[in-house]
Amino acid sequence: MSTATLLDLRDADVAAAGGKARGLARLLRAGLRVPAGVVLLAPDAGDPALRSWLRAEGEPTVAVRSSGREEDGVISSFAGQYESVLGVAGESAIASAIAHCLASATGARALHYAAQTGALAVVVQRMVAPRVAGVLFTVDPDRDPGSAEAELVIVEAVAGLGDALVAGTVTPDRYQLGRDGQLRASVIQGGEPLLDAGALHDLITEALRAEASLGGPLDLEWAIDADGVVWWLQARPITARARVGCDEFDTPIADPDAVFVRYNIGEILPGALTPLTWDLIGRNLDAAMAANFIDLGVDLRGRAGDCIASFSGHAFMNLASAYRFAAGVLGSSKEGVDVSLAGRVLAVPTPFHAPSLPRRLQNTARYVRFLGRAEAELLHLEAQLAGPTPPPAGDAAGWWQRLADAGPRLQRAWRVHLRASMRSGSLGETLQSILSGGKRAGPEQHAEMAGLLADAGEVVGADLVRALDRMCAAIAEDLEVAGRFVQDDRDAALAWLRAGPVAAAFAALLAEHGHRGVRELELHAPDWSEDPRPLVAAMQARVRADMAGPAAPRERTPAPAIAGIRGVLARAIAPKARRAIALRERSKSLVTGVVRQIKRELAALATCLVDAARLPEQDLLYFLVLAEIGRLVDAADPALVQRARQRRSLHWQQARLEFPALNVGVPRPHSPAELDHADEVDLQGTPVSRGVVEGPARVVRTVAEAGELRPGEILVVPHTDVGWTPCFSVAAGLVTEIGGTLSHGAVVAREYGLPAVVDLPGATRVFRTGDRLLLDADRGRVRRLRPA
Repeated sequence: MSTATLLDLRDADVAAAGGKARGLARLLRAGLRVPAGVVLLAPDAGDPALRSWLRAEGEPTVAVRSSGREEDGVISSFAGQYESVLGVAGESAIASAIAHCLASATGARALHYAAQTGALAVVVQRMVAPRVAGVLFTVDPDRDPGSAEAELVIVEAVAGLGDALVAGTVTPDRYQLGRDGQLRASVIQGGEPLLDAGALHDLITEALRAEASLGGPLDLEWAIDADGVVWWLQARPITARARVGCDEFDTPIADPDAVFVRYNIGEILPGALTPLTWDLIGRNLDAAMAANFIDLGVDLRGRAGDCIASFSGHAFMNLASAYRFAAGVLGSSKEGVDVSLAGRVLAVPTPFHAPSLPRRLQNTARYVRFLGRAEAELLHLEAQLAGPTPPPAGDAAGWWQRLADAGPRLQRAWRVHLRASMRSGSLGETLQSILSGGKRAGPEQHAEMAGLLADAGEVVGADLVRALDRMCAAIAEDLEVAGRFVQDDRDAALAWLRAGPVAAAFAALLAEHGHRGVRELELHAPDWSEDPRPLVAAMQARVRADMAGPAAPRERTPAPAIAGIRGVLARAIAPKARRAIALRERSKSLVTGVVRQIKRELAALATCLVDAARLPEQDLLYFLVLAEIGRLVDAADPALVQRARQRRSLHWQQARLEFPALNVGVPRPHSPAELDHADEVDLQGTPVSRGVVEGPARVVRTVAEAGELRPGEILVVPHTDVGWTPCFSVAAGLVTEIGGTLSHGAVVAREYGLPAVVDLPGATRVFRTGDRLLLDADRGRVRRLRPA
């Protein structure tokens, strides 16, 4: 069945059908089994031709998969650029799946790709119920072309669906075969191999037939059903040899029992980092933290990763350095480090012994001086950065020279921010020790601390929310204008904000906060001055709430009345702790300002490299590291460009990985089964902003999804950074998977009077949007209520 808007897969070897569909059509032409399917050239679940095909096929369960113009092409591979949805049945579910595939094109990279290649097609195919599935490479992509090893055929297999293999969350059986079909080597994960000799023979015979028909080495996806029938699900050319892997930038570790956490660092550097971000931002943070610890007398060996490490593209904090520090300073402890980072004591060993008393006294004196200089150092660096900006560098070599000092600039900013953070953490630890009487703090003491730390003054982030509130209230006063504003798409709403009656206020907000944004320290991510649409979405949600009626004023829970000497000491320390929190948030804004300057320099360099035909597109710059960029400035390097393309494709797989917050040894991503906690209904976390609220959950994993937030809903998120804070004006409460008493989300929630509980691993999986939740931020409990 083929129409103007829909093609049968057998007819899909045309440019408009996209690379995925073309590959499947060519497999069919080679005589291989491919599940029946069609290609939507103008994706629309209501297309009569699609409905007719579904009826003719008996309303099957299907897979819905994107197919971009140059995806899986010979020149470049955009594998992983878009989404696939498996196991879909029913017209409404198929409509949602098509919408999900199209929505995956809203990322900055996918938008750029779509602009270059044209519209996105969607493949709808019968689902195969596989006994085993996997990938097959008709040459070994990890070997240099021309070597004997390169001519081996590689087969990787997992039980059931192959999506976990593609996502990198399971380790497959791996088989190496000669082109004559002889098994040369295998690595089996379970007791019995998933593939027997007959299955391997069928796979290699058909794969080599496809290679001959399509005219070159192939990367193929396959499945074998319960009857032993081989089905082919995807074919793309192997565009370059020597594949990059998820572990390309992993940090070597010498200690197999090292403790790596996502606490704190998961808020500063959330998600998968591009290679350039890890090289510039992550490695310089590691160096700055190590330098501060060495200044404080910590015995570090000076290895990369002593403080911050990378695994599968994600950043982790190595607690060894912090524990060494705590062991060497009077009044510090492993438990204090844990609570400062995670909001609770972590059940991990601490093999570090305290040095001699004279050494500890010396370190303590250093530490007191170090903390005492935090505000002065911040003021000094702010004054330095307030000076005139150097003139533009001009050509690629000039911009490269400008970037040569990016590392030292970042390390100066990081060291100042870390000093302010340690001041805040130290005072927070002291306050909590007073409240708990020197014992392990429980929910009651955490709640007392949250009450004492509220109202820290002008906290960066909280002032942003208040400014947005004022603008939204002004817009909501005119119901006709407000009605149009909330109905407009974000581009139209943004144009009105820039030209309408609040234009001056909006411009002032961007002037002050435009360097901030979602994932603001990721060099690849735009800040609000470049792309204000996330702010627009938050404003539309708030105006919609204001139109429904005035919200009840937020009232902070009064500071707890603490009797006796404990209360006297706590009230004496609390103002200093609140001032330190505000100082830390200010220093984080300074770091972001330095990163913003570096982003501008990188963009200018990327433009020069494209103009000089060294890069085919600016986007690829972020998938190189600094040394590689320097080589590209000196001379064209097609192999390096191709490597950047491979890394970009891999980045989308890394972005899907989720890790435990606490890891002993090399962190491993969760398997899908580990992420399923749907039966749990009552979780205990750390209360960080007091209050009790009941309401429906709004579970979101990206800020883009938060645009659907409605007044009275409890926001359940993986983490928060500044990019999330505009949502706080609409939410009734906040739940995060990671975070501590001094995390950014906790600080702003307290300033805004928003009840909040943090450190609830798996919360975005346990709860579902619409669940009725009771959030008790006085006790740190979040409970799903049973339907009435």
